[in-house]
Amino acid sequence: MANLMAVLVQYLTSKTGLATGQSLPELCRQRYGRQVNIVLWLQAEVVAMATDLAEFVGAALGLNLVFGIPLLPAGLITAVVAFLILALEQRGYRRFELAIIALLALVGAGFIYLFFTIGGQDYTQLAAGLVPHLGGGDTLSLTVGIIGATVMPHVVYLHSALQKNRVSAADPTRTPHPAHIQQVGLLIGLGFAGLVNLAMLCIAAALFHKPGLTDINDLGPVHDHLATLIGGGAALASGSP
Repeated sequence: MANLMAVLVQYLTSKTGLATGQSLPELCRQRYGRQVNIVLWLQAEVVAMATDLAEFVGAALGLNLVFGIPLLPAGLITAVVAFLILALEQRGYRRFELAIIALLALVGAGFIYLFFTIGGQDYTQLAAGLVPHLGGGDTLSLTVGIIGATVMPHVVYLHSALQKNRVSAADPTRTPHPAHIQQVGLLIGLGFAGLVNLAMLCIAAALFHKPGLTDINDLGPVHDHLATLIGGGAALASGSP
């Protein structure tokens, strides 16, 4: 449900950029007053910083786990790499996209390797778990929280800006229609992200929850236990993403 909602939101905002030739912030500037736009800007900045902070810290932790680099130097390396990747966009969106695709492929390869290395999983039960259901208690609030955490508000602004200068939707005879291309791309990209999230849950359940290792709640012990239980290659794969 979270992936489908993310696809819908990102598809609609990318259509905005394609159809108008303007990003959503530009449209807000035209249609709303100064005070409303200041509130929208502050909201977008706070959400973007919160999201980027998690990704920034995650990258620094990955360098720490894999290479043993202290967190402060790892954070500085992460900052430099992040700016270098962003600089690629100035040389054309294609290079920037290829860099992002390469990073995503690294993440996916790591978790797919772990998923099939661990073994002992009941694939029938895994398939049954894909059917949405509510088990009572606080599962409804948890479900809403997962959807809210997946559909990040700043993406609403971002995708409209990424699409507006790439292709034009002014010619209705264009085949295939650029909005359809964007829809397929979103289904592939977010579907892949959903598979990675699913792999993470399955790995945690099979390796830690099933044997009763419920006291492991930190990335360091997780990394160490992976190396102990199924080898250093698995620990490397978990730290790289």
